[in-house]
Amino acid sequence: MLRTYVRRGELERSIAQEIYQLHLESPLVPMEPDQHKTLECAFDYDATMYDAVYIALCRSLDVPLITAEKTTRPWVVKLGDNVRVVL
Repeated sequence: MLRTYVRRGELERSIAQEIYQLHLESPLVPMEPDQHKTLECAFDYDATMYDAVYIALCRSLDVPLITAEKTTRPWVVKLGDNVRVVL
């Protein structure tokens, strides 16, 4: 998304690089959702498999999903209070 915002002129390249550097320095722990539940999430939330991975992971961890997706996407609507949209 950072690249997209820069290409649209909505974000300066230097700011995008700074955000990405902060991301790289974050103490992240890689995780994967239950692979059997991912396809079910895709069906249940009318989401792409890509989005379903994040939906399944957030549901399994009982944490809200943070996204820059449009609030009108079916899966964003269906997640309701379990999603935080940032634009």
